[in-house]
Amino acid sequence: MSKAFRDMHYSLIKLLMKNIILSKLSERPLGGYDLIKFFHKKYKVLISPGTMYSCLYSMERNNLIETDCKEEKRLYRLTAKGKQSLEEFRKEKQRIMNLTEKLLMEI
Repeated sequence: MSKAFRDMHYSLIKLLMKNIILSKLSERPLGGYDLIKFFHKKYKVLISPGTMYSCLYSMERNNLIETDCKEEKRLYRLTAKGKQSLEEFRKEKQRIMNLTEKLLMEI
């Protein structure tokens, strides 16, 4: 795998990170470390704790997610606003894919 591909892969994951997290949390509440492990296993990207928790705190401030403390562990779950944001993203997914393809074809 070339450096150019690795860099683009990481950039795309970070760009879509919020929506990936919303999608994963729509399945069940998870902790930050669980999400880091998920990204590593599924996408072969190691997200630093600082990057992950910064994203989670931003999402929490924007009322997309909320936390529960269970057995000394913070679990994140979707709010109604987070569910709505995820639904809106999913509705636009095909348009985003078309735009991405168009942009790549012009390079």
